[in-house]
Amino acid sequence: MPNKNPTTRIVNIPAQFLPLIEKERERRGCFSLHECMGHILTEYFGTNGIKQPDKDNPDEVIKGKKINA
Repeated sequence: MPNKNPTTRIVNIPAQFLPLIEKERERRGCFSLHECMGHILTEYFGTNGIKQPDKDNPDEVIKGKKINA
């Protein structure tokens, strides 16, 4: 059933983000769920795309061997 009222907006938020949204609501006092989701995504992705990895704390690279399958 489509949304017949164009002044309302339906926002689907995955359930895995609900704990993050609740923490964000307590921390910032967000009024709406999509506002909280916007803050979370801005912190993770930043304004210029995905944040660069930390140079001080590099990821551990595990080298594997190629298997003839």
